Amino acid sequence: IRNDAAYHQINLTVVSSGGGFTYGQLGMSHHATEDLSIMRSLPEIVSVAPATAWESKNATEALYNLKNVGYLRLEKGGESNPPFSDSEFQLGKALTYRKGNAITIIAIGGILSEALKAGEVLASKGIEAQIISMHTIKPLDIDVIRFAINNSNAILTVEENNILGGLGSAVSEVIASENVIINFGKLG
Repeated sequence: IRNDAAYHQINLTVVSSGGGFTYGQLGMSHHATEDLSIMRSLPEIVSVAPATAWESKNATEALYNLKNVGYLRLEKGGESNPPFSDSEFQLGKALTYRKGNAITIIAIGGILSEALKAGEVLASKGIEAQIISMHTIKPLDIDVIRFAINNSNAILTVEENNILGGLGSAVSEVIASENVIINFGKLG
């Protein structure tokens, strides 16, 4: 992928099925939890892990039209409708699934469904969580992270990937570059 595609910036999208813990019942050998870290580190590759069927459809079309090297991690199932009626899918632009300002939970891929459940539990306790789908890990939506830094008390990343080099690392790099102090945690 690096030598034959990214180096030459060819029009190619690599599609990966079964990322994260999708095939987890088959044991550790079937946990694909390094791919996003690897793809994020390679130059010239747009890396996407949609959370829903709607995101997957739109990501597939966007990568097809990209005419560059892309990586698409697909998982099973997911909602076929957008998060809000006015939602637009754009590579590199995260989607807000729930609004709140106590904590921002940023998820990537199918684990978003668990983040949404956590948002419901928190809401039942009077804690309003903003839930974000960071479907594109590269390029990363830095603006949405900056918004979370300035409008939340804490940020938590949730991913089915190794936290080394994945979404948690990417978000922590933005926080460090902003030179701010905020409660931050990574689940991966």
